[in-house]
Amino acid sequence: MVGWPGRTTGTTLFGSSFAIDGAVGGTRIPAGTTLTGGQSYTSRSAKLTMKDDGDLEITSNAGKRLWSTKTAGNVGAKAVMQAQGNLVVYKADGTTVLWDSKTSGAEGYAVLQDRGNLVIHNAKGQSQWSSGTAIRHDYNGDGRSDLADWYDHADKSDSIHSFLTNSDGTFKTPFAGWNVPPDSWNADIMKHTTGDFNGDGIGDVAAVYGYQDGRVSLWTWLGNAQGRFASPFESWKVPAGNWSFKRMRLNSGDFNGDGRDDVAVWYDYADGRDALWTFTATVRGGFNTPFTSWTSPAGNWTAARDKQVTGDFNGDGRDDLAVFHGYSDGSNKIFTFLAAPTGGFNSAVGSWTSTSWGSWDRTTVHAGDFDGDGRDDIAGWYDYADGHDSIYVFPSSTAGTFSSTTEAWTTPAGNMWRDHMSISIGDYNGDGLDDFGALYGYDDGSIKAWTWSALPNRTFAKPVSSWGVTTGFSFARAHVLERYGS
Repeated sequence: MVGWPGRTTGTTLFGSSFAIDGAVGGTRIPAGTTLTGGQSYTSRSAKLTMKDDGDLEITSNAGKRLWSTKTAGNVGAKAVMQAQGNLVVYKADGTTVLWDSKTSGAEGYAVLQDRGNLVIHNAKGQSQWSSGTAIRHDYNGDGRSDLADWYDHADKSDSIHSFLTNSDGTFKTPFAGWNVPPDSWNADIMKHTTGDFNGDGIGDVAAVYGYQDGRVSLWTWLGNAQGRFASPFESWKVPAGNWSFKRMRLNSGDFNGDGRDDVAVWYDYADGRDALWTFTATVRGGFNTPFTSWTSPAGNWTAARDKQVTGDFNGDGRDDLAVFHGYSDGSNKIFTFLAAPTGGFNSAVGSWTSTSWGSWDRTTVHAGDFDGDGRDDIAGWYDYADGHDSIYVFPSSTAGTFSSTTEAWTTPAGNMWRDHMSISIGDYNGDGLDDFGALYGYDDGSIKAWTWSALPNRTFAKPVSSWGVTTGFSFARAHVLERYGS
């Protein structure tokens, strides 16, 4: 559905059209739809096809398969979006079920979102299941994640650099996708995040800005298909004395399942209370007035001992919040705050716990779908005291909890220094598995981009370097953008 803001001055009678808020960008697949061999649906970022061999699959703009029902070898099979809300792949006999989404709800429907996710909704529009195939921070719409940084130049000018990817997941030479003259912005009073805030399949940037006089505001830089960013616009602001910039921790994700990434803020009150606030995104990529969901009284939670990540950990089409919490006795625990259909959060559920993990301080926490099962997992980079480093993967369950961890990659002492790296997780080669990407700053002042490609067995390939320079680019001034933890 399309609307217009009304008459404007000058020769133009009407402003630019925009989608009505609440409409999900993508292709709707209504109840009663049948897909037979060779038929497909397409959105801006993905294609859903019922193949002649019986496999229902999603492919990206990069031409790679992101997900399938793994039902190949069944010529004549068909996919049906049932009236009761279940997506089913039947054998040619029309009765034998090869695969189903195990969802229910009269008049349910599916949407192949412009961001690449296939999501099944009930009649109320609440997400029930997801393929987990949204390509995160794809800044040019080619079906592969890219990397971006906020660069704080020595002359006090600022830029957003785009590091677009090659088909093998390596990074191209960056370019300035947006820049402003000196003294336009102050990076020291900004907290950045990235996501697809208008749901068009192109990654955007958002930031909370804490003014010197105590005001706080939320800004959006919309991305375009060239990897560049439009001038920012402000959608939320409060006068001094309402919110404290320093007490806000910024995360992004599609918390209400509408196909647009939202912003969540963990607010650590001065009196010891804690709360989660959600700023749902509008179709223009701005944000609505925030609301609070989960709260904790003083003394119940120590936010300073949290490392936060976001992802769809239970595969229901809504991103959740997880925290890796370190206790004073040296033990560690993962808590999951599952997202509700409103975009708010349910009470925390604890799962994986360890008294022998090691140092919370030596752990950095990341999230992505590292095994291609449609649910995001957690990865921990552990920087050992003896100098060697390892990545551990914590696979998620259908309940969004975590019970085990395995080593996915390791390197001997002296090869990598974690404090010389800025990491961002994404599907950089477009194969449906999330990878590690990083900028690495060397002691001699040079900088290089690295990629750890994920493998189907929950491990990572040997890292590969790509773009790099010896002068003219400061690692300390490059703030790599990630969805969480700002």
